[in-house]
Amino acid sequence: MKKVLGGLALAMILVLSSLAADEPKDEPKTEEAKKVDTTAVMKDTTVTKEAPWTTNKSGLKWRDKVVGKGTEAKMNMPVKCHYTVWLSDSTGQKGKLVQSSKEGQPLQCTIGVRLIQGWSEGMVGMKEGGTRELIVHPDIGYGSQAKGDMIPANSTLYFEIDFLNEVKQ
Repeated sequence: MKKVLGGLALAMILVLSSLAADEPKDEPKTEEAKKVDTTAVMKDTTVTKEAPWTTNKSGLKWRDKVVGKGTEAKMNMPVKCHYTVWLSDSTGQKGKLVQSSKEGQPLQCTIGVRLIQGWSEGMVGMKEGGTRELIVHPDIGYGSQAKGDMIPANSTLYFEIDFLNEVKQ
């Protein structure tokens, strides 16, 4: 019995080694192919690959760069957030920088109160800790009115908003 099992084991080794010999050899990997896919390594992160844009009924375009895990933003909610706004270029991407709060104090505001419609709509549904990009066309932005010297009339705006937290009152 031992001789039979030994013979079977030897036969299996020979079969497996002949199969391995028939496999194509791996080509040397290029430097690009050797790079680690960080999305596979960072299992518990909330950073998303560049998500596709979602368009609301109003024409607002938005996508999450980071999905937060905290309280969900709602209309009339007081919040603290950092923001950066650019004039949108002809392709709908970030153009000229207009303003950013990231070098200073975050903005404390109430969603839906004294904010342009596109910003308020864009924050609704965000969760604390999240970062969202918005493309706000003039009809839900400043419209045909210029905003000082910074934003010309009929401008499409590109926002990046970091929802820091709900402000408890």
